[in-house]
Amino acid sequence: MAVEMNVSFRPTERQIKQIRLWLEEEERNTQEGFYCNWNSIKSSYDEKSIAIILEGRKAIGFITWHGGGEDSSAGIDISEIHPDYRRKGYLKHMFNELCQHLVAQGTVALWLRCVPAASEKAWKRLGFTRSPEVMQHTNTRSHEGPKMYKIIVPHLKPAKKISTKEVVKLWDQEPHEARKCDPAWQWNLKFQLKTRTLKLPIIYPAHPDWQINWSVDGLSQKEEKVKGFLDRNRYIGSFVMITELL
Repeated sequence: MAVEMNVSFRPTERQIKQIRLWLEEEERNTQEGFYCNWNSIKSSYDEKSIAIILEGRKAIGFITWHGGGEDSSAGIDISEIHPDYRRKGYLKHMFNELCQHLVAQGTVALWLRCVPAASEKAWKRLGFTRSPEVMQHTNTRSHEGPKMYKIIVPHLKPAKKISTKEVVKLWDQEPHEARKCDPAWQWNLKFQLKTRTLKLPIIYPAHPDWQINWSVDGLSQKEEKVKGFLDRNRYIGSFVMITELL
């Protein structure tokens, strides 16, 4: 008979103790794992920002995060599956459940640092993409792994060619540099009937000092730094989010 697999967002102290015991054992046997971050993991438990995956009654993995909520992004902090249960789909199942949980709270995007850097392949399999290079080491220590992101709600994808009357363009440069080059990304805009609300929002990683432009029939309507562009829209963590244009 198959063993039941569940994800809990309200783990018990007993289940957290199980995780601590196998993290201790892993460090003792291999000098690897995240037992060195136990204080951070315990804080996530206290703050109700940890999910665990159970096989039957046994806690075999966990994931912690911070942030999230209405129209915002969340940062993934630590995630690990017990060494005996890896490469069996447990991480994917737990992560998918976490995405549903955070979307229900209003979260639109996730980001993380690949620590160790070798974890990048695993996160790519879960749909994460490297953030633009210019953002990789912003406000971080140089030895940290690459920064990655995943947008977890329906959103408008960047376009290769302009095909609509209205367009938003984004440069990975500040305005004085953006004049010398083409935009790095552009979006063809489509609106809900008789409104100025986009059918799908633009959500994309962006530095607050990058240049962004909204144009109609090739004529600029608004052009400035990301942080100055967002009146009815928002800059959420490391992402620009545009839902309407007036």
